[in-house]
Amino acid sequence: MKHFTYIFLLALAVLVAGCSDNEFEFSENYDIPWKISTITAVSPLSAVPGVAITIQGENLGSDLVSSTGITIGTEICTIVSQSATSITIIAPSFQTSEELDVTVLNLHNRKFVFEKKFIPILE
Repeated sequence: MKHFTYIFLLALAVLVAGCSDNEFEFSENYDIPWKISTITAVSPLSAVPGVAITIQGENLGSDLVSSTGITIGTEICTIVSQSATSITIIAPSFQTSEELDVTVLNLHNRKFVFEKKFIPILE
């Protein structure tokens, strides 16, 4: 019975210590400073499929933007070369000649849409 009392008191002490206030407070305003990939220029802004297109911006390196992270409209673009400030892609095949968004989606699931539209040229 004596051992049971010691075990009970030890368990109670661990429970009380484990339930004490955390020194960190998290709230709905807590935000992790995820890096955002941005696009500052796209050249050319009109092309046929197969043409190389250069995208310039910030946080575009392979550590942040995967091989499927660049799209024109809904088409995933093939990345030819990549650095922290520049990505060269190959224009995909398009089903429309309407203006399309150029978008980068990075590995932190942060999406950036370039302000100017891309105009595809159908073959």
